[in-house]
Amino acid sequence: MEDSEKNAQFNEQSAGESNSNETLALIRLLWFNRRFVLGCALGTALFTAMISLLFLTTRYEATAVIMPIQKSSPAGGLSLGSGDLQLGELLNIGSSAQQMIRFREVLKSRQIAQTVAQKEGFLVDDKGNLLSPRKFEKEVILLQRGIDITMDGEVIRIQFEHPLPEKAASVVQSFLDALKTFLQTSHISQAKNTAGFIAARLEEMERKLEETQNRYIELQTKKGVVELPTQLQYSLGTASDLRKRLVDKDLEIATFQDVMRSKNDLDRLVTERKQIKEQLNKIIAGEDQKSDSSEVEIFTPLSKAPKLAKEFAEAERIYLSQVQLVNLLREQLELVQIEAKKEEPIFQVIDPPYVPVIPSFPKKKLLTIIGMFAGFVFSILALLLRRQYQALAPLLQDPVLLNEKG
Repeated sequence: MEDSEKNAQFNEQSAGESNSNETLALIRLLWFNRRFVLGCALGTALFTAMISLLFLTTRYEATAVIMPIQKSSPAGGLSLGSGDLQLGELLNIGSSAQQMIRFREVLKSRQIAQTVAQKEGFLVDDKGNLLSPRKFEKEVILLQRGIDITMDGEVIRIQFEHPLPEKAASVVQSFLDALKTFLQTSHISQAKNTAGFIAARLEEMERKLEETQNRYIELQTKKGVVELPTQLQYSLGTASDLRKRLVDKDLEIATFQDVMRSKNDLDRLVTERKQIKEQLNKIIAGEDQKSDSSEVEIFTPLSKAPKLAKEFAEAERIYLSQVQLVNLLREQLELVQIEAKKEEPIFQVIDPPYVPVIPSFPKKKLLTIIGMFAGFVFSILALLLRRQYQALAPLLQDPVLLNEKG
């Protein structure tokens, strides 16, 4: 047992000494061939740097960060009813992680990519010619694959690379705009349906109000209903004065008849009484417009006043009620639109896309370092292979030594 333990310890020491000897030999080999190693490392580094500068297309990456705003579901649970749930409503259901997944899928959808492609001018080629439907579809697919959408905690990061930095930032901004438009147009809620109904009703009532207003103005112009209470007060005062003058004229005529005055004075009094009577009848019954139908009465006759006042009051009541109804519908529409806006799924742009200045690809420094490391490894392998070949060359040239070695 003691002999076996000693042999094991001796073998371990021998193995350690051989490993250290090999390491020292490798270090010596690298030191003596340091110019070759350094030349290989610098040569491959220069080669990779030239490749990155001359043959690799420089690309810039624009980034935007958004955070979906989570809204609580209505109290008492969600009632779907008999209708289908719209995609806009789905974005407001579930936990924050589920909402973020839905936002990401919407951003990666073909509809959003097609909208962005049309806005960014992917419909035409470099010469300004329209692309065929097949080529445009290919551009949409490439855009879907090129946009990088990742979730990082409670935010969504949107990244896109392009040789032109302005184009990269424009594409990311177009994705944000398309997402906002999609959420606004696809979201269907009770408040939004109510807003549509009120808007249609408001349009109808505004049309009726315009017709009522035209009838109301026509009634005032054609029938002389302008400041009707003032007209009636003036007419009543004038009629009362004429009536008093008529009574006085009757008394004067009776007095002339009793005292047997001259016939000429009596005729004059009768004529004056007749004129006063005609003026009174004119105020009460109005003028006879058969001779000139185009002439409009300035003042409303007292005999027509009750009917005309009723007609005017009815027209005014209808007009004012429709004005109040239109104003009420406008207020209701504004409130419902605000409520519908609150129910829309929204997101907050934390970091808007900016025009990148530093290219994201190729990473010249990293490629140069990798090339230098690769050259260093290659030089070591080449030196080891050469050393092994130098050790085996005498054996390969002398068959006797090869047989003895075997």
